This record gives sequence, C-alpha cells and structure tokens, in this order.
Amino acid sequence: MEGIRVLAEWAEERFVGAVPPPGVPKPLCIAHVAAATLAIALSSVVFGGCRRNSADDGLRHVSVLLDWTPQMERIGFIVADARGYYRNAGLAVTMEEGQGAITTAALVGAGKYPLGIATGGATIIARSRGAKVVSLALINQHSPTVIFAPASSGIRTPSDLVGKRIGLVRTGVKYDEYCALMNKLGIDRSMITEVEVGKSVASVLGGTVDAMLGYTEDQPVLAELAGEEIVRIPIDRYGIGILSTNIIANERYLRWHADICRAFVEASLHGWRRAVERPEEAVMFYLERYPGSDEQFMRENFRRFIPILFSRDVDSLGLGVQTLAGFQQTEQLLFDLGITKVHVSPAAAFTNRLLPRIKVHMPSAFLSEE
Repeated sequence: MEGIRVLAEWAEERFVGAVPPPGVPKPLCIAHVAAATLAIALSSVVFGGCRRNSADDGLRHVSVLLDWTPQMERIGFIVADARGYYRNAGLAVTMEEGQGAITTAALVGAGKYPLGIATGGATIIARSRGAKVVSLALINQHSPTVIFAPASSGIRTPSDLVGKRIGLVRTGVKYDEYCALMNKLGIDRSMITEVEVGKSVASVLGGTVDAMLGYTEDQPVLAELAGEEIVRIPIDRYGIGILSTNIIANERYLRWHADICRAFVEASLHGWRRAVERPEEAVMFYLERYPGSDEQFMRENFRRFIPILFSRDVDSLGLGVQTLAGFQQTEQLLFDLGITKVHVSPAAAFTNRLLPRIKVHMPSAFLSEE
C-alpha cells in the first residue's frame, strides 16, 4: 500500500506538474495525459477508505475517523446515517472511534484516513507539524468551554475565582482556553488554587472545589441533574475560543475526490439540520445506537449543545460555515500559548467551497438560558 501511495505521488509530482516539450501544448503532452491517468487511477487504491462494492449497488465506501467515542455532540452524523442521507448520496460510511482530535487530524493528514471529525484547533496543530489536512466544515460555531460553579458560591465572573479553588485537568483544549483567558484578563493564577480533579463533578458537588472547568453540555449538566443550581461562565464571552468540532479531509484526497467530500459534507449537514429540527428523534437514534445510555442526560446534553451550532454566519450562510477570522484567532492563540512552534496560514487551513447552504432555525425550546 505504501509503495502504491509513493508511486501515485511520484506520478503526480513528476509528470502532471511538468513542463511539456517546446511546441507541444500542455493538454496534448503524452507524459501529462499518461501520468494524470495513472495518478487518478491509483488514487482509489491509495485511500482504502474509498472503493466501490457491487453488492452495495455502487456505493462508495468511505472510512471516517472520529475524534472520540460519539456522544450527542456528534449526533448529526448518527442521524445522517440512520436517516439514509449518506446512502442517498451514494456513500457507505464507516465511522471509527478515535483517540483524540489531534491524533485524528494527524492520521487524516498522513493519508491513513481520507476524512475525519476533529477540531479547528487540531487542524491548525496538525498543519504546524506538516500534516496535509484541511477543514471542510465547522460544526461547533462556539467553544463549549465554561467555568461553572454552584450558584451559592457567588462566582459570576473569572475574577471571582481569586482566592477560590477551581477543579480542572491540566491538559487539553479546555485548559489551554482557561490559561488564555486568565492571561487576557490579567488575572494572577497564583491567587487561584488549581486542583487536579479529573472529569468527575463529585468535587464541586461535595465542596472540595468552588468551581470547575468543563463543557457546557457535559459536566455542568451532570451537576444540575444531581440537583445543584449551576452558574456557567462561557469562555468565549471574553473573546477566547479555539475552534471546535469540524469535518476534515486529507488534502490529496480532497483534490482527487472532491465529489465524495462534497457528498459527505452535505449529507452530514442535512443530518445536523434534522437533529436540530427534531431533537427527540435524534435522542432516540442515539439510544438505539448506544443502548444503556442515560436518556435524561442525553436530552439535557443536547439541549445545552444546540446553541453552539449557531452564529450570525450560520444564520446568513448556513450550517458548517467557516471564517478566516476564526482560524486566524485560533492560529494566533495556539502560537501564543506555545502549543504550535511555527505560524501557519489560517486561510490554507479551511475551505468553504464544498458547503451547501443548509439553513435551520434554532428551536426556542432549546435555547440556553444564558
């Protein structure tokens, strides 16, 4: 397989971009035609995630690497599969669980998978390390990271954390955003007791810490379901946010198979629209796929998650839209935090050219109270 990959890349780089002999028009150059044909033919072999199977009526099989085990935050993809949107688009999609967004972006960039579900931040990090990966659609329009605390704590702003204890995990995007927030607001972190607590909310419920770092639709929901009144402080309220969930593709695969990438993106976004318009159905699809899940948590989890899908850009241009400003902010933030060691072009990290204009209105019943 690696030998075929190298051969395809060599054919494309050696001949397709070559200058034809003097007096021979480029389109008629035999070397160009032969090499282009070879490269295109081999591309279907190079990426094992794309093949036809007569038993499936000519469907293209596509392997998509997720970032983690799918939860309600990935429900749009589950709905797209359950409703047959992928099959209607001519695709047979296999989704594999990943080991984190950064790993997923690296593997897609290396050509191990043609498509993936990662984050905008992971896309920038992967590109800074030389990976050939590009973002096709941005699912989460806002960072879900929040500082949350019991209402009785009196904590309402980040500065209220001074002299208090916050539970957190000192790795990952949430922690990076927290550090960036403190730096931006000029808050001396030495005046805050930072306690490593893992992801359990037991510490905030039991009073071991006064506040915690988490995702708005995750840990705070668990605390609320336990009977605690919770106050959320969204990180992005203060202009801090590393781009979150997105659909990514290997650059070479995108160049050779733009039609498949477009079909996957469009079917996925139709799945997201359906999930937003019919959240009860979406929860049922999830429970069918993952029996034994906590139905009450899944319902409240998705209710809190829905607003993250929306922005002014989505209102005007449709689901999945990406902006240069968003990638610029993420790229600069990651560099300032020392997570990336070199600058990369934000403009080269994404493309909106495959996006259909799929618009949806956020149901009022699922609006966040924040």
